Amino acid sequence: MTYSQRLSGGASLSDVLHLEYEIEKVKQERVEAANRLKRYEQECIRNEREQQEVEAAEIGEAQVLQAKLADARTQVNSLTTRLEELEAALDELVD
Repeated sequence: MTYSQRLSGGASLSDVLHLEYEIEKVKQERVEAANRLKRYEQECIRNEREQQEVEAAEIGEAQVLQAKLADARTQVNSLTTRLEELEAALDELVD
């Protein structure tokens, strides 16, 4: 039962009808706002997941780069050692 149907006392019908209209309007706005809130919460969750995936990918890329760097250092060290051995062998032949 609406307020206008229960009207008794000093309130005017137009005041009650106006308030009932405003109440329904605010209820609808509240439903729309709640729907927006839910949508934004879902977007935030999705964004957080995507960010975590990006961070995981970046960590993976960083690990790959670290491995490549370690391999390159090993190769340079190995080649340096081999060069020193070859130069020493050449020195022995020349002397």
